[in-house]
Amino acid sequence: MLGSLFPDAEHVFVKDDLASFPARVPSVRELHLSGKRVVVLSLPGGCTWTKNALAAQLAGYRSADADGSLSAAAVDAVLVICVNDGYVLDAWKRASGLAGARAFTFVADPFGTLTAALGLSLEEPDPELGPNRGKRAALFVADGVVRLREVSEAEGDPTGDEDHANSDAPQMLESIRTLGTT
Repeated sequence: MLGSLFPDAEHVFVKDDLASFPARVPSVRELHLSGKRVVVLSLPGGCTWTKNALAAQLAGYRSADADGSLSAAAVDAVLVICVNDGYVLDAWKRASGLAGARAFTFVADPFGTLTAALGLSLEEPDPELGPNRGKRAALFVADGVVRLREVSEAEGDPTGDEDHANSDAPQMLESIRTLGTT
């Protein structure tokens, strides 16, 4: 996966324009990653407020955008991918205070095709979220090529709720700075 092109997958939707139906994306790589430096977050489920790790992780990246840490690491955008429909991700984006946030794009992966192509499908159903969910992970993609990949999971904690420090904003941004600008 490292050094490979970020995969494209069918049935992926983005809802940037909150007034319109989620638009089917012909190429996530071409539209959102080409020529850019992007953190891609894979999260187990949108709007899962009981999962404190989800709220904290997303808030960490939002704070990194607000305080300039994303820019300091030369990160252009954050792409949030989740195995949910576009309406759930739209509601989550709004509830997270990210509606209209330039740096954040939420990508609905309702059939899990992109999540599977990234090798991030959960092997076992999450006891609270059910089947067909994605692992918690952060990837750094530079000009469409995967440069870093951090998956937060452990035995008994497949969604990385207990320890997700390796995919949180501070650790990822430090790893990106260490990697350099290439």
